[in-house]
Amino acid sequence: MPRFVDKVKADFLASELQRVDTKSFGPIYFRPVTLYQQEQIDSEQNQMRKAARAFQVRALDAEGKHLVAPNELDDLMKHADGEELIDIALAMQKAQVSAEDAEKN
Repeated sequence: MPRFVDKVKADFLASELQRVDTKSFGPIYFRPVTLYQQEQIDSEQNQMRKAARAFQVRALDAEGKHLVAPNELDDLMKHADGEELIDIALAMQKAQVSAEDAEKN
């Protein structure tokens, strides 16, 4: 019998990717936010860094692979359009809230 954590991990990795179309990056995909990801995002005090961290921990390609490695966060912040990163982070958050609201209703 698989461990519970193994089942949770498998279910997460099997979850459907949600899509956000972006101006600069093309389509970006993401899954529901995990507690660990939310903790990483919430650990940032600066709003711009928080948006960049949300992108770094959640943004995936169509195959479900991360677009930005943790050690690339500062480079992302130096070169990416900050307003667009904020828009993407908000779109991911809004989609998450909408999915949660849908489950409640």
